[in-house]
Amino acid sequence: SEKPFKMEVADFFNLVLGKKDDSSDEFWLSTIKHEILRKYPKALTSNEMHPDYKLNQGIDICFVLQRVVQMIGVKIQEKTMEQFVKNPGNFEFVYPDIEKMSAKIKDMNIVAHAEGTALYM
Repeated sequence: SEKPFKMEVADFFNLVLGKKDDSSDEFWLSTIKHEILRKYPKALTSNEMHPDYKLNQGIDICFVLQRVVQMIGVKIQEKTMEQFVKNPGNFEFVYPDIEKMSAKIKDMNIVAHAEGTALYM
């Protein structure tokens, strides 16, 4: 059964959306910053590096979720996405919202990495 996996995906989406209180705060204040800096050492401004700055400030969370869904091979119910886009601040995912999960082959992202490096220079 896919239920446990769908529950994990829904929990992760809720973490990203800020619905997990302390865990979501830790994710946006620290975890994601460390991951970004590990891959792109000078990607964050001094303001973004401040310990009290949450990186989810000023981003389009709908775009972020759509990109994550695309990257990990998850299909969300169409009606769920419509409701989420209408009111992302008050939306919480549950496992039935995840319609389908499929394997996603990860490529080496050489082009994206090269573009990021070129933009950095």
